[in-house]
Amino acid sequence: MNISTLHNMKRFQGLLLVWFLFICAGTLHAQTFTAGVSKNPVGLNEQFQLSFTLSSSGSAFKPPSLSEFMVLSGPNQSTSMQFVNGSMSQSLTFSYILQPKKEGSFKIESASVESGGKLLLSNPISITVNKGSGGGQSGQQGNDQKTNISSNNIFIKVSIDKSNIFVGEAIVASYKLYTNVQVVNYSINKIPAFNGFWSQDMQMPAQLQLKTEVVNGVTYQVGEIKKVVLFPQQSGTLSLEPMEGECIARMQVKRNRSGSPFDIFNDPFFNDPFFGGGGIRDVKFAVKSAPVKITVKELPANAPASFDGAVGRYTMEGILDKSNPKANDAVSFKVKLSGKGNIKLAEAPEFELSPDIEKYDPKITDNITVNERGASGVRTFEYLLIPRHQGSYSFGPVEFSYFDLDKKNYVTLKTPAYQLKVERGTESGSPVASTGKADFQVLGRDIRFIKTTPTLFTSGNEDFYGSVIFGFYLLLVLADLHF
Repeated sequence: MNISTLHNMKRFQGLLLVWFLFICAGTLHAQTFTAGVSKNPVGLNEQFQLSFTLSSSGSAFKPPSLSEFMVLSGPNQSTSMQFVNGSMSQSLTFSYILQPKKEGSFKIESASVESGGKLLLSNPISITVNKGSGGGQSGQQGNDQKTNISSNNIFIKVSIDKSNIFVGEAIVASYKLYTNVQVVNYSINKIPAFNGFWSQDMQMPAQLQLKTEVVNGVTYQVGEIKKVVLFPQQSGTLSLEPMEGECIARMQVKRNRSGSPFDIFNDPFFNDPFFGGGGIRDVKFAVKSAPVKITVKELPANAPASFDGAVGRYTMEGILDKSNPKANDAVSFKVKLSGKGNIKLAEAPEFELSPDIEKYDPKITDNITVNERGASGVRTFEYLLIPRHQGSYSFGPVEFSYFDLDKKNYVTLKTPAYQLKVERGTESGSPVASTGKADFQVLGRDIRFIKTTPTLFTSGNEDFYGSVIFGFYLLLVLADLHF
């Protein structure tokens, strides 16, 4: 073996060692297990969150003793994943909602978890409990039992994507339920009325889907209750009314001590739920969202004559199904409005026609989707036109104006002008097959035309007695009596 070969082997072994150390360092870095609290120090009647976070996957989690605290909720487990430069990282969190039992300094020992074939220990935490100011609100349920539940544990919050808008501009409002305790049921008692808005609800899942969200250092389970697209119909300061509901939370409760030496139920043995003392209780708790103010600006005053309140961004297309009809034939004229905005509130555009052409109110067809980005789709106005006489006619262009939110100005759309060369027609008209609408099956059934050929009429005051038909019926009766 020559010197060059030995040199290459040593170089390969060195690279292999560096790669091994890099992998080991990455593995060691990935497996960290840390503990933290949402506040320190904490008041005697205050609640705080204790979290244990593992920066990889793991199992067999064992918490430390928490006997110095009341466990209001937990362990609650949540998982998060991140993708950075094509690499995925995962973390696992175990959290508790705790409340101190007494003042003093306490040490929360290490928790343990198994990850990557190793047993990991979290850092211990020293926490100080002082007298505090009373902390959160406490609900009560019969028998003077404190439930230690407040609006910090369960609440409804409404979020909007914007709060300063124009009349007709869409906003999306989302009502969410936040909880860091176990909720076994909930109900909504009052849905906001959305006064001053035109509203369109989004479809929600049949079951509440919970996600993890951190608010002010506290981890909550969050479920979206209602999502709605709102279009303000007036300017000024409008308010989204509160949503009100009721939740049933499964909580740990304890009996207040009376201070009497004869109160034997102060014994922890009688704090068991079997004896009607403390333990686990299902507690009703009222929830209510805070009202939200929205500033709505008036649209500019220089609106064109064809503007009728449309806001957003649109395109328009006109479709004439035939340009050479016969007199009394039906003609379909469609105006298709496409775009994003308050399209469901768009009014049918007006246009002038010759007196020799009858125009009926349009049939409106919508293909509109409502989602987090607002409302978008197509609204079609279909007009039925009936030319009564032979000749050449023109109409249009049809105009439609809207307020463009990006340009902050009005935009007017126009179709081309249309020509109708009407040929000599028949007396009774033809079936309106081109419209495809059940409303206009056969024109002759809905509209009576003037007859151009002679027709035999009978006088309205002609007596039936003495007529030929009267004599015929009389002979039939006499013949029946004879036989």
